[in-house]
Parts: sequence; structure tokens; C-alpha cells
Amino acid sequence: MKCFLISLACVGLAISVGKGGKMNDIFKAKSLKIGYMVNGQRKYLTISDPVKIKGILATISISETDDSSLGHRPKGTVDFILSDDKVINTSFVRSGQLDRADTGQIYLKDTKFYEKLNEILSEKEGRKIDVLENNK
Repeated sequence: MKCFLISLACVGLAISVGKGGKMNDIFKAKSLKIGYMVNGQRKYLTISDPVKIKGILATISISETDDSSLGHRPKGTVDFILSDDKVINTSFVRSGQLDRADTGQIYLKDTKFYEKLNEILSEKEGRKIDVLENNK
């Protein structure tokens, strides 16, 4: 079985690369919808409190971006909902990388965003949750 890596640039989309570029619109989110797995079932937590959103977004530090698209089956997803109700869908590739299907990869400088989401989900579930795993 062959694995294909699809580049959105091949279909003529204008993509900004470098230190954030077009990806910075995630910092304008008014709410976040976090998807995670527990016992094989997808669960969601939506956070809309402006103070909490500001604190969560402050943990995101973009190192670089590129326009590649990965074919993977994410366990952890984060939808950034903007003030105009536009939704930016992302999924975790690993603790320091998000896949933004419409634009490419977001490489984070550290794992603070991942750790913050795990902290919030663990508090909600009353036990340790890892957004990258199927938590049993």
C-alpha cells in the first residue's frame, strides 16, 4: 500500500509559509471546540469564556508553518471558531504540531497548548486525559 502526501499548493491555493503567515487567524478565536477520545468514543468540549479563551490562545507559539497536508486519523481535534462564525478545523499530529486541513501544518515552538488542553480535559473528565490518545 502506498502512502501519498498531498500538497495543497498543487491545486493552486495561495498559502502563506514562514513564521505564522495566514495561520495567525487562529488567535482571533472567540471559542474552541476540542474533540478527544474516551473508550473509542469521540467527545467534545466547547469553551467560550473570553478569559479562558485568551489564556488558552496565549499558550500557542508558532515556530513555522508549511503547506503540506497529512493523511491521518486524528484522535484530538481543535476547532477555532472566529467572531464571524468561520470555523478553522485543526487536528493534533503530535504534541507540537497541528494539521490545518485547509492550509497546512502548524509547528509549535513548544507543547504548552497541548498540555493546557490536556489539563482542561482532565479536569472535565475527573481523570488524566491525553488529547492524542484513546483514553481508556
